[in-house]
Amino acid sequence: GQDHEEELDGAGPADQFSDGPLEPGPRSWLSGPHLQTLCHFVLPVGPGSDLAREYLQLADDGLVALDWVVGPCARGRRVTNAGGLPAVLLVIPNAWGRLTRNVLGLCLLALERGYYPVIFHRRGHHGCPLCGSSSYMTGAACISPVLCCREWFEAGLPWPYERGFLLHQKIALSRYATALEDTVDTGKLFRSRSLREFEETLFCHTKSFPISWDTYWDHNDPLRDVDEAAVPVLCICSADDPVCGPPNHFLPTELFHSNPYFFLLLSHHGGHCGFLRQEPLPAWSHEVILEYFRALTEFFRTEERMKGLSRRRASFLGGRRRWGTLPKREVSPSSNLEEIFSWKRSYT
Repeated sequence: GQDHEEELDGAGPADQFSDGPLEPGPRSWLSGPHLQTLCHFVLPVGPGSDLAREYLQLADDGLVALDWVVGPCARGRRVTNAGGLPAVLLVIPNAWGRLTRNVLGLCLLALERGYYPVIFHRRGHHGCPLCGSSSYMTGAACISPVLCCREWFEAGLPWPYERGFLLHQKIALSRYATALEDTVDTGKLFRSRSLREFEETLFCHTKSFPISWDTYWDHNDPLRDVDEAAVPVLCICSADDPVCGPPNHFLPTELFHSNPYFFLLLSHHGGHCGFLRQEPLPAWSHEVILEYFRALTEFFRTEERMKGLSRRRASFLGGRRRWGTLPKREVSPSSNLEEIFSWKRSYT
């Protein structure tokens, strides 16, 4: 309920959310942040989903992979669509490309709710081989995002997480050590003692085109183009996140107050990508995300109906004008839409 969560800047389609007890109480055994964080990393993934892989070749001949989740679906599927089209849920795993229990759990729940979930794999991730305005994306959601990346790297993590994530990075790149020798100092890379040193060695201290740490973040800060966001973005964060750090230091709350496209759900408990609760579902963040997309679907459906009504009215009035019963004044089919909608969909 509202005692355990806070939402900032709730204008627009987010107003259609329904309240409910989502996260565990403060004395629950699930409320520990480290248990919340480590649970989906340590526990086995469980029975595998049925995936249908599709490769996409990019302009530079590189490959990314799409894994369409086609099963299993234990319960009956619901129908979720926008304007008669099937709703596709694009799921992007964590920065290391690892499929966790939470990723697969979200996909299976979405499949039951009538979505068509597809997992996007970056180059080199999860067996994928290395070699703007037209987008149909209408909304986005992030679970425990690291928004202030530079500050996050420079501050460092608690020792177990720093060492664990650093080891995972080294293991993932060790397969490509020979190919990387001509580009970076692999000896220094694999001797890195922190995530910042690893990141700086890999992307800044290249042999062909070295750049400074400041220049690197000028081009790679995730918030550098935040003003260009044109679809609603929901961020689900926890105040006890041991990976992202305390929200008053690493969460740009001003962004959610000033930008109409960004919404924040900040809970007291949840760890990093944990958000566990008692039965029937292990992660309440999954339920929130799908409810959020349902609200967006209803919002866009209403918007399209209003646009259709406006067009029909303009057509009707135009027909009457031809009979000379109205003053000769041009009426645009989209007139006064700015006054009708306080939040408008954009395709840019």
